[in-house]
Amino acid sequence: MTDLNLCGSVSPQISRLDKLTKLSLAGNNFTGSIEIARLSNLQFINISNNQFNGGLDWKYSEIESLEVFDAYNNNFTDFLPLGILSLKKLKYFDLSSNYFYGKIP
Repeated sequence: MTDLNLCGSVSPQISRLDKLTKLSLAGNNFTGSIEIARLSNLQFINISNNQFNGGLDWKYSEIESLEVFDAYNNNFTDFLPLGILSLKKLKYFDLSSNYFYGKIP
Protein backbone atom coordinates (compact mmCIF):
# COMPACT_ATOMS: atom_id res chain seq x y z
CA MET A 1 0.00 0.00 0.00
CA THR A 2 2.79 2.35 -1.01
CA ASP A 3 2.20 5.93 -2.21
CA LEU A 4 -1.59 5.78 -2.12
CA ASN A 5 -2.06 9.04 -0.16
CA LEU A 6 -3.82 7.12 2.63
CA CYS A 7 -4.32 8.84 5.97
CA GLY A 8 -5.48 8.10 9.48
CA SER A 9 -4.08 5.52 11.84
CA VAL A 10 -3.04 1.91 11.31
CA SER A 11 -5.22 -0.52 13.20
CA PRO A 12 -3.48 -2.79 15.73
CA GLN A 13 -5.42 -5.56 13.98
CA ILE A 14 -2.62 -5.60 11.41
CA SER A 15 -0.81 -7.91 13.82
CA ARG A 16 -3.46 -10.55 13.18
CA LEU A 17 -2.04 -11.08 9.67
CA ASP A 18 0.30 -13.76 11.01
CA LYS A 19 1.33 -15.06 7.55
CA LEU A 20 2.43 -11.60 6.37
CA THR A 21 6.03 -11.52 5.07
CA LYS A 22 6.20 -8.00 3.56
CA LEU A 23 4.52 -4.81 4.68
CA SER A 24 4.93 -1.46 2.96
CA LEU A 25 2.90 1.53 4.06
CA ALA A 26 5.48 4.02 2.78
CA GLY A 27 4.61 7.34 1.21
CA ASN A 28 1.22 7.91 2.80
CA ASN A 29 0.00 10.21 5.55
CA PHE A 30 -0.53 7.76 8.41
CA THR A 31 -0.38 9.32 11.87
CA GLY A 32 -0.19 8.15 15.46
CA SER A 33 1.72 5.13 16.58
CA ILE A 34 2.01 1.77 14.91
CA GLU A 35 2.16 -1.54 16.76
CA ILE A 36 3.76 -4.57 15.15
CA ALA A 37 3.57 -7.85 17.08
CA ARG A 38 3.05 -11.57 16.55
CA LEU A 39 4.26 -11.41 12.94
CA SER A 40 6.89 -14.15 13.09
CA ASN A 41 7.04 -14.44 9.27
CA LEU A 42 7.56 -10.71 8.65
CA GLN A 43 10.81 -10.15 6.75
CA PHE A 44 10.33 -6.66 5.30
CA ILE A 45 8.67 -3.55 6.72
CA ASN A 46 8.72 -0.09 5.18
CA ILE A 47 6.74 2.60 6.99
CA SER A 48 8.82 5.51 5.68
CA ASN A 49 7.50 8.92 4.64
CA ASN A 50 4.49 9.07 6.94
CA GLN A 51 3.68 11.02 10.08
CA PHE A 52 4.01 8.20 12.64
CA ASN A 53 5.11 9.43 16.06
CA GLY A 54 5.97 8.25 19.55
CA GLY A 55 8.26 5.27 19.89
CA LEU A 56 8.95 1.94 18.33
CA ASP A 57 8.68 -0.19 21.45
CA TRP A 58 7.46 -3.28 19.63
CA LYS A 59 7.82 -6.88 20.73
CA TYR A 60 10.89 -7.54 18.61
CA SER A 61 11.13 -11.14 19.77
CA GLU A 62 7.85 -11.71 17.89
CA ILE A 63 9.22 -10.41 14.57
CA GLU A 64 12.54 -12.26 14.67
CA SER A 65 12.54 -12.98 10.89
CA LEU A 66 12.82 -9.27 10.06
CA GLU A 67 15.56 -8.49 7.51
CA VAL A 68 14.58 -4.97 6.36
CA PHE A 69 13.37 -2.27 8.76
CA ASP A 70 12.79 1.04 6.95
CA ALA A 71 11.14 3.81 8.94
CA TYR A 72 12.84 7.01 7.78
CA ASN A 73 11.12 10.41 7.58
CA ASN A 74 8.50 10.11 10.30
CA ASN A 75 8.08 11.82 13.66
CA PHE A 76 9.43 9.11 15.96
CA THR A 77 11.04 10.53 19.08
CA ASP A 78 11.95 7.73 21.50
CA PHE A 79 14.98 5.61 20.68
CA LEU A 80 14.50 1.92 20.15
CA PRO A 81 14.55 -0.38 23.14
CA LEU A 82 17.28 -2.96 23.56
CA GLY A 83 14.89 -5.55 22.09
CA ILE A 84 16.05 -4.45 18.64
CA LEU A 85 19.22 -6.45 19.32
CA SER A 86 17.18 -9.66 19.08
CA LEU A 87 16.74 -9.12 15.32
CA LYS A 88 19.62 -11.39 14.28
CA LYS A 89 18.55 -11.54 10.60
CA LEU A 90 18.38 -7.75 10.18
CA LYS A 91 20.33 -6.61 7.09
CA TYR A 92 18.97 -3.12 6.43
CA PHE A 93 17.94 -0.57 9.05
CA ASP A 94 17.04 3.09 8.36
CA LEU A 95 15.54 5.52 10.86
CA SER A 96 16.98 8.72 9.40
CA SER A 97 15.02 11.98 9.39
CA ASN A 98 13.16 11.36 12.65
CA TYR A 99 13.35 13.32 15.91
CA PHE A 100 15.14 10.95 18.27
CA TYR A 101 16.70 12.16 21.48
CA GLY A 102 18.56 10.52 24.34
CA LYS A 103 21.05 7.68 24.32
CA ILE A 104 21.39 5.12 21.55
CA PRO A 105 20.86 1.67 23.05
